Amino acid sequence: MDDNILRVGFAKNAPEANWNCPNFPTLTPRMNSCPYPGLCTELIAYFARMANMTIVATVIDSVPDEVEWGTRREHGSWSGAFGYIYNDTLDTVCLMAQRNEMRAMDFDFTSVIYQSPIALVSRELTETMPPNLWSPYEVLSLQVWMATLGGWIAFTLTLTLLEAWESGSSVYELIAIVSWRALRIQMLQGSYEESFSFHYLGNFLALIYSMTAIVVVANLYGSNTIATIMKNRTFERFQTIEEAARMVASGQLTLIDLKPSILITLLGEYSTTGTGLLRAALDSNPPRVEYEIVDTFELLQTGEYLVGEIVDSRFMMTARSQCNLFIMDHGLPELFAQLLWNRKSSEKLRRINKAIGMSGDFIERTRKKYLTLDELPFTVTRKNCTEQKRLLASQQTLDFPSTAGVFLLLLPGLVSAALFFLAELLAKRRKSAAVDAMMLTKIRRRRGVISEGTECDDVHYTRSSD
Repeated sequence: MDDNILRVGFAKNAPEANWNCPNFPTLTPRMNSCPYPGLCTELIAYFARMANMTIVATVIDSVPDEVEWGTRREHGSWSGAFGYIYNDTLDTVCLMAQRNEMRAMDFDFTSVIYQSPIALVSRELTETMPPNLWSPYEVLSLQVWMATLGGWIAFTLTLTLLEAWESGSSVYELIAIVSWRALRIQMLQGSYEESFSFHYLGNFLALIYSMTAIVVVANLYGSNTIATIMKNRTFERFQTIEEAARMVASGQLTLIDLKPSILITLLGEYSTTGTGLLRAALDSNPPRVEYEIVDTFELLQTGEYLVGEIVDSRFMMTARSQCNLFIMDHGLPELFAQLLWNRKSSEKLRRINKAIGMSGDFIERTRKKYLTLDELPFTVTRKNCTEQKRLLASQQTLDFPSTAGVFLLLLPGLVSAALFFLAELLAKRRKSAAVDAMMLTKIRRRRGVISEGTECDDVHYTRSSD
């Protein structure tokens, strides 16, 4: 056997290998046709170059993302992709695996390439949040409020300049009067004649501004207010592995063993104190075995299940694209990602392990390349979570907490109208009182003049009598 030839099997399993690239497997990135050939593909190609070895690729035929990794049969042989290594057809397969007692019976392993944390995934809990007085206006950002204020100031200054130009008065004399008139128009206060109290250009500008303001406000509230006053609060069901274990033990949640692997990895030789509690919880509430990712996500959406997987997996990449799922890794172990190796190829393994030890920086860069990108060619496009929440709000039952927001929306308007009414009533009363006082003063003065004139006539009459 030529020790410079590395026989590698490539399975259609993301993110290890991207089967969408032309001439699968593509071992090195190509800018236009295949910028992401796969995490394992890039790493093993780099290791082979470092070890001066040539890769002879074998494609393991399977449905994409449904690769059978392999299980040990009763008579000692292996099925699936690992069976190619056991049968000495391949030196290794491009699948990042973890060491366990069963696999160690028949295979060697490379050095640890990187550590991959485990995470638990479940659906967020949702509850309706009672609205408060400010809820209807939370849809309006600070920029919107500043733009509204700036628009009104510009509108008022423009009206003032027009009035000053058409009437010949000073701007300083008109600014307060025009501002008050403009505010009354926007608040629909005053009589019909007061609404047209400017000159021709001023009235035209007031009409255009009012129509524009109505259209802008209608669009803002029509698209966002209902979703805001009928909002929900989402929160994580558990924050530690211990809390998850208690929920499994009580029957609130059921663990899904996907393909099945969680009992081998999460609860195997990588066990911690938290995973030990989870294993004990599974004695009273056994896990549910699933083999399809789609079926697993459908179960998660019911809110009655949780699933554990490594962060680098295809499942986790899909989970990160879901809006109503949360991922928790606190208190969970990190798994050692390695390659299974043919025991008859020990010299090749020695050279590859040496290359792995010299490739730390490249491994870290490549892993970040695949884990930090949200929309890889083989991942699901991230959903529009804002639009999804808007649709959920539109379908929500109109109970008291949600409809109360509608009345809270009207309350500030009613309070403002009442305050303006009281202010105008007080102003009118003060004006009426001032007018009454002035009229009373005039009447008293007139009565005083009349009384004085009468006294003079009496004196004149008396003197005439004498």
